[in-house]
Amino acid sequence: QTMVQFSAGLDLGSQQVALAVYDYARKCAVPLEIDSSKTMPACVAVEAEQADVIIGKRAEGRSAKKCQGVLCAYRQMLFGMHEEWHALRSVCDQQWHFSVAEADSSLTKENTGNSAKAKAERLRSAYTVKSNGKDKEVSVADVVRHLVAVACSTLREAAAPGGVLQVAEGEQVEWLNLAVAVPECLSESQRAVIADAVAGSPR
Repeated sequence: QTMVQFSAGLDLGSQQVALAVYDYARKCAVPLEIDSSKTMPACVAVEAEQADVIIGKRAEGRSAKKCQGVLCAYRQMLFGMHEEWHALRSVCDQQWHFSVAEADSSLTKENTGNSAKAKAERLRSAYTVKSNGKDKEVSVADVVRHLVAVACSTLREAAAPGGVLQVAEGEQVEWLNLAVAVPECLSESQRAVIADAVAGSPR
């Protein structure tokens, strides 16, 4: 059985997500369209009353209409981590139509060790989405996982027979790497949140 090998690169930019694949056989990079476009808005809409999560253009359209329950602008969302949420809470409320909160107050610094403490801090980073008078907490990691899940779905479609990567019937696909790029301005702890979320994302 013939094996074809690819590596994928995912750019989680400030406000746009981009995806490309390196084809080892053809020795070239292939940019992939996400939802029929070269880039996808890094926007996630969450309904507090439902489990549905809307990604990309539809979510961005809801944000433009100032709908409640919309998390928008990827880099701005990451400002909600750790101590920063206190200073930027009002900005999130006014500009991005969501609030920043601590996801799990039971994870205190007193009952964690050094390494566990850092992870607890990351797990507490969350957004409070208000919709129809109800609140729903959405963690930073969950937002990243939703974006990565959409990218992985795009990769699976591209590598299927008839997809843009031109994999033939009977060929076996092997993914060698998934590289994720993020804005340079992010702190080490913010990058750690993304790394945790990517590692826990469904492939």
